[in-house]
Amino acid sequence: MIFCDRVLECLSRATRKEKEAVRAELEAHMEDHRDALIERGMDPMAAMNKAEEAMGDPEKVGKALNAQFSTFWLWAKRGIQVTICLVLIVVVKFYPYSEKAWTGTWEVLAGARDNAQARKGEDLFLPTSGVGHNMATHAWSCWETMRVGDEMVCLYWVELHPVPDELEMPGYYYGDIFFCTYNVNLFAPANGELLERLTVVSENGMESSEYLLGWRSPTLGGRGVQERFTDVLVKEGDTYVDVTYDYFGLTAAMRCPLLWTEVEP
Repeated sequence: MIFCDRVLECLSRATRKEKEAVRAELEAHMEDHRDALIERGMDPMAAMNKAEEAMGDPEKVGKALNAQFSTFWLWAKRGIQVTICLVLIVVVKFYPYSEKAWTGTWEVLAGARDNAQARKGEDLFLPTSGVGHNMATHAWSCWETMRVGDEMVCLYWVELHPVPDELEMPGYYYGDIFFCTYNVNLFAPANGELLERLTVVSENGMESSEYLLGWRSPTLGGRGVQERFTDVLVKEGDTYVDVTYDYFGLTAAMRCPLLWTEVEP
């Protein structure tokens, strides 16, 4: 549920288990409200929307809940991660037992570095290629996120370029949608295969094609961040694209607004 995702994004003090408990409580409350409305004769979809509206502003709810959690365990966990990172650096610098061990340790550190950078948010990555990267008439950065298991999926860049005239589709654009993902564990590698299972649907109902690019790291080659992009047909006037993940019972969804920011000549 999108409402729950937006609430959980505000819970910076909560642990993973605490967030799962909050989600379960929120979903149960909304489902009870929805079922009650359905019993009164309301359409199921309308009932679900009404139940979400009744919960209020997700950001306000999330901030209120976040204030109830202690930051002790989160800071303790971060302290342990920093300590491990420093130990690894010392091992690499002063005890290089073998080239293989040194390379493996460096990859872990590079991945952790990339993971930490990805958490900063907007404008971290810039697309280096795309279906119509050099022909885009509209382009903008964004930072829409959703959690899928232990991975954070981020939609960070959108480009639009007109469909060629010979295809006779006036008013339609190819939309290049760029994603990255990183693990909630600072030292764990990102799962690029997860991105290949995303579905992007524009407001006019068009669905994305297959993904075109493999993983890459911003600088050192660590696998802490992986990227993909896909293209979807967007019609002039569309205001959003929906992104969903549904694989073996694990589901997530987010909506990205289309800003139609024009590219300066």
